[in-house]
Amino acid sequence: MIKKIKWNPEIWICLLGCILTGAYLGVSWTSAGLGFPLDDAWIHQAYARNLAQYGGWFYFPGNMGNGSTAPLWTFLLAIGYRLNLPNLMWTYLLGVLFLVGTALLGYRILKRYHPDQPHLALWGALFLCGEWHLVWASVSGMETPLITCLITAVFLGVIQEKINGWLVGFLAGLAVWVRPDALTLLGPILFIIVFNTTPKNDKLLVAGKMVFSFLMVFIPFLLFNQITSGHWMPNTFYAKQAEYAILQNEPLFLRFGKLMAQPWIGAGVLLLPGFIYTAYQSIRKKKIEIIAWVLFWLGYVLIYAVSLPVTYQHGRYQMPSMPVYFILGLIGSFDLMILIKRSRPGLLIKKSWILSLIIVWLAFNILGVEAYSQDTAIIQNEMVKTAQWISQNTPSNSIIAAHDIGALGYWGDRKIIDLAGLVSSDVVPIIRDETQLREYLNNVHADYLMTFPTWYPILVKDKTLVYQSDDYHVIEAGGENMTVYLWK
Repeated sequence: MIKKIKWNPEIWICLLGCILTGAYLGVSWTSAGLGFPLDDAWIHQAYARNLAQYGGWFYFPGNMGNGSTAPLWTFLLAIGYRLNLPNLMWTYLLGVLFLVGTALLGYRILKRYHPDQPHLALWGALFLCGEWHLVWASVSGMETPLITCLITAVFLGVIQEKINGWLVGFLAGLAVWVRPDALTLLGPILFIIVFNTTPKNDKLLVAGKMVFSFLMVFIPFLLFNQITSGHWMPNTFYAKQAEYAILQNEPLFLRFGKLMAQPWIGAGVLLLPGFIYTAYQSIRKKKIEIIAWVLFWLGYVLIYAVSLPVTYQHGRYQMPSMPVYFILGLIGSFDLMILIKRSRPGLLIKKSWILSLIIVWLAFNILGVEAYSQDTAIIQNEMVKTAQWISQNTPSNSIIAAHDIGALGYWGDRKIIDLAGLVSSDVVPIIRDETQLREYLNNVHADYLMTFPTWYPILVKDKTLVYQSDDYHVIEAGGENMTVYLWK
């Protein structure tokens, strides 16, 4: 008799992660080939390749600077280059591993709050592993799956009965090497340590271990930034805020509402009643660890609403905090389902909710596949192909000014002036002033300008067009084709 194979929950989670990411990549491959849906992903690739080949933190060889917000992610990518692995495949593999890692950590968190019903934890973990924002991010080439995994790991670490201060502090410090906004993790960590019911001496010991461990990782991060860029934070930390400062003119409550709604674009909206119920019950029952993470998610949204209220690219700046919202929403949703299932109306509500969740989850994954394919096609045809044209059709000593420098830095093989200020930090003070930018480009002897025409109408005025993409994907998305102008 053939013995029946027993599949552990972890296997189902891993299998789902591989299937969904494979679907996203497969459809994209048939449309425009494999690549990334964000130009910024190529910035990481450029730094990683140069780190592996030249042993320095260079965007282009010989020019040290820190335009990478996520040094740890870049280090991991550099391993692939050092081992001569296919860079796309290595990047996708890392993304899938951290997506699955996030779901596995979420599974352990959910099991803690529903220990008698492990199947609920499995369903919740499968939801996480297949939530379309997180799947899209896992194959985006960006650091997002790594930071979501680290945040979820800290979440799990601080809800234990006995908190390991060394580990939690180390993970929080490591997260800052991925995104500076991970400093917000200190909020829930200290909140839980201070307000939990453990004796005072134990609190001080755990807090001391956590702070010491965190500083041992955080201080090198500060020194790294000082050495590579002359600032305490990466250039991107300052450049992005300067570029989108005009958005802060909108009322704060509107900015906050738009950002808070990002995880609701999809099946996450059906977790909102559960999230509210979790928040309410945590306050009523004084569940300190849950209150801390509710405040973390709201605070994370608020910080971006104040400093960088952008929602483009499917809310990618909010993606790191989304698993926290999803896990809290799942905890509360499961509690509500258990509470109401005994009555006939309750059973109907439960079945309707489950069916709706599955349908919306699937529907948004279909939309997510299409969005990923289109996003990647735009980057491939507007950024990568234009960069390759520049490499093949301009003198090797040309200086190229551009706003989007990711693919250009990787494929263009030319000196670059970064109009977004990520690697050209002296641009940041004049980042929105085209008159000063024109003078600046003249002073640095730029030869070509690569941009979307309407982004810099003053700069492109009277300039000779030498190349323009003719791809249709960006036009269908409501954009315009990338153009190269002769500056001199």
